[in-house]
Order: sequence, then C-alpha cells, then structure tokens
Amino acid sequence: MANTKTQNQNIVEENSNKYTVVKLTNGNTVKVRHPKGRDLRGFMSGTFKQDDDSLFRLASSLTCLSLDELDDMDGSDFKAIMLVVSGFLA
Repeated sequence: MANTKTQNQNIVEENSNKYTVVKLTNGNTVKVRHPKGRDLRGFMSGTFKQDDDSLFRLASSLTCLSLDELDDMDGSDFKAIMLVVSGFLA
C-alpha cells in the first residue's frame, strides 16, 4: 500500500483503487475514492441530476457517506472533502 503525503491528506491504494484520506476535525478520517471514468461520465451526463446538488451527490458516491451524513458534517470537514472532490473535476 503506497502512501503519499499531500498537505493534510494521504493518498492510499487499496484493491486497485486510489483514495485520498481526509482527516476530520474530530480525529476520524474519510476516504475519498478517486473517480473512475464512469463516475465522471455519470456526473457529466446527468446520471447525477444536473443541479446545484450534483457535486454534493458525487461526493456522497465517492465517500460512501449518505447525503444526510454530509449535511450534518462540520462545515470545515465538509469543505475539506469538497476540495478533494472538486479537484478531480479541474
């Protein structure tokens, strides 16, 4: 398993998938799976209904957190996750 430090995050590889591990303010971590083409195609084609919540739903899919869990998350933790997710789209 390879680890690469990037600011306050680690990139790990498990079972042929890469994840960015985000450390939360409470000490827990959330793994954000690096998207595959099908994730991004779904995001761009409308599988994720194109509206203000489409990036939110992509974050839910890549973290395996429910929309409610993301809604209830501390703002700084949510921001850290969204920075990783939005970085895949840049």
